[in-house]
This record gives sequence, C-alpha cells and structure tokens, in this order.
Amino acid sequence: MHIVGFCLLLLALTAVSPFSGAGAAPAAPGAEARAEQAMIELIEAAPMRDVAVIIGSPEGRLFSYEKGKARLSAPYRSASAAKLLSALTLYRLVEDGTLSLSDSPQRYLPYWTDAPSDPRSQVTLEQLLSFTSGFNARPGARGCIRRKETTLAACARRFYEEGLSTSPGEAFSYGPAHLQIAAAMAEAATGKPFRQLFLDTLIRPQGLSAATDFVSPSGRNPRASGGAVVTGEDYERLLRALLAGDLIEDIDRFIAPRTLGAVTAYSPAAGAAPGWAYALGAWTECDAPAFTRNCAEAVTLSSPGAFGFVPWIDFGHGYYGLILMEKLIVGFRPAALAAVELEQSLQPLAEDLVEFHKDRAMRPERHDARE
Repeated sequence: MHIVGFCLLLLALTAVSPFSGAGAAPAAPGAEARAEQAMIELIEAAPMRDVAVIIGSPEGRLFSYEKGKARLSAPYRSASAAKLLSALTLYRLVEDGTLSLSDSPQRYLPYWTDAPSDPRSQVTLEQLLSFTSGFNARPGARGCIRRKETTLAACARRFYEEGLSTSPGEAFSYGPAHLQIAAAMAEAATGKPFRQLFLDTLIRPQGLSAATDFVSPSGRNPRASGGAVVTGEDYERLLRALLAGDLIEDIDRFIAPRTLGAVTAYSPAAGAAPGWAYALGAWTECDAPAFTRNCAEAVTLSSPGAFGFVPWIDFGHGYYGLILMEKLIVGFRPAALAAVELEQSLQPLAEDLVEFHKDRAMRPERHDARE
C-alpha cells in the first residue's frame, strides 16, 4: 500500500516505468531494466546520502542498490524495526505451544495479580503484542527501558508497578512496555533469556549471522521494542521466509489487524497515515483515511524504525522490501519520515517489477525448431 501524500517524487518517474500492473500486456524487452533504473533514480533523488534498498520475492532478491556508504552486509541499529523481530520470536513460541495469545502474565510471573478487581489481571499476550494492553509508556520514555544495569524481567515488573493508563483492549498506544512484558513472560515460560530465545527461534534456524542480536541497552536488559542490531542481509532473509510461509505457519493469523475496535491513545502514524492499523508487532498499512476491507484482504505489513530502517512485505503483490539507513535526522526532518516516504514512493515501482517477473515466469520457454 502506498500513501498518496508520501509519493512526492513518483510523478517525475511515472513515464519511466512501462508497466500498468496486473492484467497488462506482456512487458516489452528491456522493461525490467527500465523499472530498475526508475527505482535507482528515485533512490538517488531521495534526501538521504547513505541508504540501501532491497526488493525481493519468495524466490529471492529482485533488486538491490547501495547509495553512498550504505552496505547491505553492514549492521544497523534497527530501532522499532526490532518490534517485528520480537513479535516473530514470541509468535514462534505460540506456534510451538510454549505460549498462547490468550495467556495472561500471571501464568508465568508470580508477582502479577490475578485479582478480578485489578484490570492488570485481564491483560493477555495478544494485547501486549498488539499494543493494546493499557501499559502506555511512550517511545521516548526514560527509566528502566534505557538502563544497562537492570534486567528485562525487572524492567517488566517496573512497568507492572507503574500500572495501566487504559483498560486492557481499550486503546492502542505505541510504546515499549508491551513487548518488554511479553518478553518477560517468554523468559519465565522457557527459563531462557530473551536474547537466547531470539537466537534459538530465529538466528540459528534461519542461518543469520552473529552480527544480528539484541544488544541495547544491554544484553541483560534488551529492549524488545527497539534494541536490535541487524544486517540488511539477515533481515532480508527473515522477510523472505515470512513471505514464503517458511517462518510462521498461520500467517493470516499473524498479520491480521488487531486494533480496529480500539481508540488511539498514541500513534506516530496518526497524522501522516491515519488509516494504518496494527497487527502483532508491526503495522498493517492502508492508503485510506480509515482501515478498509481491501487493506485487510491484501495486507502490507511494515515496521519502520526511528533511524530510517524500514522493512515491509506486500502480501497482496507477493514481494518484500527493505530500506537500510541509520540516521536520526535527514534534512531537518525525522529520518523515519524520510525513509517511509521513500518506501511509499518505491512501492508502485516494486509492484511493477514483481509483475514483470511473474509474467516472465509464466511465459512458455522458446525452443529452437532445429532441436
């Protein structure tokens, strides 16, 4: 899905792309090269000096480009792009039966109340992963989430002690407390540190490098909502596996929007992308002013980070994309906003490139009549 307001550079490039989407006539010779050139021109025109882009399908990478000093193999602070990594780690534990989306924290955390009169007893893992638990600390919150000397378990307990801002399930609020508590549940359920769970459920099974890890603010207190360092190649491997159905068995359940009935307490997308909803640890994009059935049926999942690291998967068109950069500000504006603008502008061209490859794959092979 691409937001019209973000497509600031697209009009100048429209004439370059020879595609018209699904149902169009077969692409002319050289169409793939022209589509790739259109994306390169778009990336070069973008305001960030150092940025890399990857586009791929379940079969593999279709396009990549490195601008300036950005490299696909380099490690990046992923910021909120780590939310999807944490959600995948935790959901893999759901699918293997270790956890359930209906679990409440008191099943694993002995200090957590089970008193019906205390609304904290009604919190579920699903609400924690969809940011509707009521623990509404803002992304810039200080305290335990930034302290190296504490532990993830102690930080989760601190959020518990600070209490709810809204009733469980009532409001969506984008912030760090939800995933820190969910990660503490996983630690208690398995007896393993969250970093080890990340290693066991994603790093090793998917063959990722040692450069990808949850390290901030410390190994003892990894910020599940934003403390991962990850290489572009490693994140790409996860996106491809998720798109191909090799990472999550019930993908429809994982990517389903879960905030449609909730009010918004805080959302960084409220101004620029009011139609976006939230699934489990990731956004479900939508161009419309409010989330629509079409957006639910052809989900584009994304998890933009504050430093401009933006992964997304368009399940409707069958491709993944990844923008790699690490800056907080680009041209006096938040880097995340500049990167999401680039993402939205690249999406129509990526859709065309994917359609070209699908069309080429469906064409019968030509054989020499003399064979």
